[in-house]
Amino acid sequence: MSAPVLSTGQPTPTTAIRRVGILHHPRIPDTRALAQTLAERVRAVEGSAWVGSAWEYNEIVRHMANLDLMVTLGGDGTLLRAARSAAPFHVPVLGVNFGRLGFLTELRPADAMEGLERVLGGEGWLDERGMLRVEIWRDGGRLLQTDGLNDCFVGRGPAPRTVRLTTRINGSVLATIAGDGVIVATSTGSTAYSVAAGGPILAPNTPAFVLTPVAAHLLAMRSLVLPTTTTVEIETVDDPPSVLSVDGQVNLDLAPGYRVLVSGSPYSATFIRLRPANHFFGTLLERLR
Repeated sequence: MSAPVLSTGQPTPTTAIRRVGILHHPRIPDTRALAQTLAERVRAVEGSAWVGSAWEYNEIVRHMANLDLMVTLGGDGTLLRAARSAAPFHVPVLGVNFGRLGFLTELRPADAMEGLERVLGGEGWLDERGMLRVEIWRDGGRLLQTDGLNDCFVGRGPAPRTVRLTTRINGSVLATIAGDGVIVATSTGSTAYSVAAGGPILAPNTPAFVLTPVAAHLLAMRSLVLPTTTTVEIETVDDPPSVLSVDGQVNLDLAPGYRVLVSGSPYSATFIRLRPANHFFGTLLERLR
């Protein structure tokens, strides 16, 4: 196999594509068959291919250091999970959409073979997206640290009861928000839960966070757009217990007195794009319908 180098629309280091990981969705049988077909194509041009389940996190991480590209077959959730695993290893991700919205995925299943061949041939550009670093603290100790590409939500769990959350921006108290919760979203995640709660849509590469209250009793409280150098602190004030959710995939219960710190992650998620950068705006309204 030759060693093509991806062109880039960003000042981002590029890598020859030789070693490819392909993740199928365990609940979508068609993704398993396509994964094998794509892997055979990679091997036919003297590359190496590993096929695995998108839900086997430890197995994915074990292989990640030996990959030049990760291909995901599923929806945006599958791609989010893979992107968080790939970011520390600087492995770009190419998403094939078997889901509904497909904000992050690049290809349709019918175009997957052609798209992969184009990438193996050196086409495409690298799209870097900023991420969140989320930490949970209690009594001076850090209990959890994780990263997210879309958003972090702190708020009520299954019980339909108001929660109170003291929210600080760079250490300064913004408000104690009573309502369903608070979302901190990246520009990538601004089209997800945040926009449904009334937040603004940011262009994908905007270096900013969006803080959006959910069903807040404080009517003057609106979404805030903050620079990525900001640290947002959300403290659970009293009962009922709250929950933390990062990208809808890392989910934990929070007792009163827990502090959630949200800041910019040192990692970026990288996607391979074959469509022009302005494709996001051309299909935005269609995807939000």
